[in-house]
Amino acid sequence: MPPNKSQKSIELGIWGEDKACEYLEKQGYTIIERNAHVSQYEIDIIAVKDSYILFVEVKTRTYNEYYRKVYGKPSKAINYKKIENLYEAASMYIQSGRGDYDKSVVVQPCIDAIEISVSENDGVRNIVEFIHTPNILRYRKTGQYYEDY
Repeated sequence: MPPNKSQKSIELGIWGEDKACEYLEKQGYTIIERNAHVSQYEIDIIAVKDSYILFVEVKTRTYNEYYRKVYGKPSKAINYKKIENLYEAASMYIQSGRGDYDKSVVVQPCIDAIEISVSENDGVRNIVEFIHTPNILRYRKTGQYYEDY
């Protein structure tokens, strides 16, 4: 366990990734890998649909005024450096030939973000906000931070 992450935070992250996978599957994607380790990087979700391979960063945060003021929206954790790392990891993943998908058909990589804000009452989690942002790589090219949008 990373030193700054509590067990509750880890469980919330896994829960958020589960919800993101459910959403992607409803959109017609097939999940081919979760928490894929590529060199020193980790990709939360890798999915395919038609000719696309999708690399997804999921950020889940508890939603209340205190957390929002202290930590900001979940997207705040996806900055320029994180996008650079995702790009590097996705490139290395494709070059490695990993994954159970038809590589002759799936040729267009995309890097997306899913941010989930959650309220929790008596141990029951409810999604307050669910945002799927396609192609966050465009923010890498502009040099602007994702959380600014």
